[in-house]
Order: sequence, then structure tokens, then C-alpha cells
Amino acid sequence: MPKSFTNKATNVLNKSLYLASELGHTYIGSEHLLLALTSEKDSVAAKLLEARGVGFDNTRDAICRRVGAGERTRITPRDMTPRTKRIIENAAIQSSRFGQTYIGTEHLLLAILMDSESAAVSLLRATGCDIQRIANALSAEVSGIKKQQNPNVVNVKVKFNEPELENDEEEIFGAKSGGGSG
Repeated sequence: MPKSFTNKATNVLNKSLYLASELGHTYIGSEHLLLALTSEKDSVAAKLLEARGVGFDNTRDAICRRVGAGERTRITPRDMTPRTKRIIENAAIQSSRFGQTYIGTEHLLLAILMDSESAAVSLLRATGCDIQRIANALSAEVSGIKKQQNPNVVNVKVKFNEPELENDEEEIFGAKSGGGSG
């Protein structure tokens, strides 16, 4: 099973917490992961979503219409919903399935798409996206990525760098920080 997130995937996990907080939400849901994926512009997931008309602004607007927005909240990785944790775990499974030793944005998006009951999939459907077509395109993209260790990975431990929040460093899945390589 992969043990490392790419820098971009780590950014997505950190941004999902930050964006949920900025929206005034008290949890980190699949919709926040989706929003964070759209913000990581040079990632496989963002490029694929953008090509289908799913960008940061329209995703954020859809979340605000559906869930609302409020004043900034203080949340930590412990505020991930069970579904969000399951999506992250499934991203690791998808990475292994494709013979890769890292978890990238492509694996996070694939895991989101596989959870048909998630808020993120509901938002995508509401914008007219064909989930199966996106999943098929993403699977083809992931299959084409060379099966090798990505040199640009960090440890499973995600460090949140937003200074306003308490607890500069939080545990995710009980892993301890090893610093990361990149």
C-alpha cells in the first residue's frame, strides 16, 4: 500500500481544511476535497476537471449555494467526515491498484468519483458532469502514468501551514511526521 502523498496531493489535503474553514464550515467533507482539487491548477485532477468545465469558482459557488457559507471557523484534520477519511483511504487503494507507490491528486479524484453518495459527486452531477465518463478518462490517464516511485512525495503526515489555526501540526491516520522530501 502506498505510504506517501505527492506534494500536490498534500496541498489538496491542506487546502481542503483551509477552504472548509474559510467557508465557515465545521467539517471537512468530500466537497471541500473537490474544491481543493480544482485549486491545484497544475495537477492531473484539476486539468481533467477544468477540461470538463469544473473550476474553482463554479465549484465554490455551488458549495455555497448548497451548504451555505459563514464566518471562518477553527477546524483541524480531526474534523474530517468519516466519508472524507474513507475517500483518502480509497485513494491509497486506487494508487496500489494502478501499481503506483504514491498517492496523487488523480487518486484522490478517482476515490471521490467512486463514492456515488458523496456531496462532491452530487455537486458534479448538478453541473451536468457524467461521473462515469470522468472516471473512465481519469483511469485512462492514471494507467498511462509510468509505474514508478514518484520522487516528489512527502510522508503520510500532513502538516498544515496556516498560522491562524491552533495545532500547527495534526495527525492524520495516526502517522507521525517524518519531515517529507519535498
